[in-house]
Amino acid sequence: MTPKKQDLIRVIASRANAIDYWSFMHYLPNPDPVLKKMGKDISAYREILSDSHVEGCVRRRKAAIKGLEWRITPTGNEKTDEILTALFDRLPMSQIISEILDATLFGYQALEVMWESENGLLLPTAIVGKTQEWFVFDEENQLKLRTKENINGEELPPYRMLLATQNATYINPYGLGDLSLCFWAATFKKGGFKF
Repeated sequence: MTPKKQDLIRVIASRANAIDYWSFMHYLPNPDPVLKKMGKDISAYREILSDSHVEGCVRRRKAAIKGLEWRITPTGNEKTDEILTALFDRLPMSQIISEILDATLFGYQALEVMWESENGLLLPTAIVGKTQEWFVFDEENQLKLRTKENINGEELPPYRMLLATQNATYINPYGLGDLSLCFWAATFKKGGFKF
């Protein structure tokens, strides 16, 4: 039997048509086992950043990565190369890299790109990390912004958000953050966990 084209190009296994997977909330809750067990959101991981050992490790890791050499590969077009070089020279790259690296801590990091028109070009003027609690993923793993008007998340305009993830999968678009792996050790070190 020869398959039909439409059968090959459509998704057949998805949350939208699977049994017991899609929530009534219209967004995929973070499946992190630590957060699920405690019934908390990702802000629980921010608390362990006050542990001096955890924070020290985070700072050293970020400093090592920010200390690496990086460069813009020439495109071959002199004007484009000049624009890109000027663009990256004025962006606070150390801060941007630091915020991108928060994806390793929390599993994901959304960054908002701010744009301005300059000499007839639309160029990014800032890239700012936003708090993880403001975002969810929908049934198609698309990042959505939770708002006062829509806690299930609103669609984001194209080219406005960047998304950095660590170990994100179809099952878990939120990724796996390193703070999840050291949460219990840091919590018990602090004097136990109060239920």
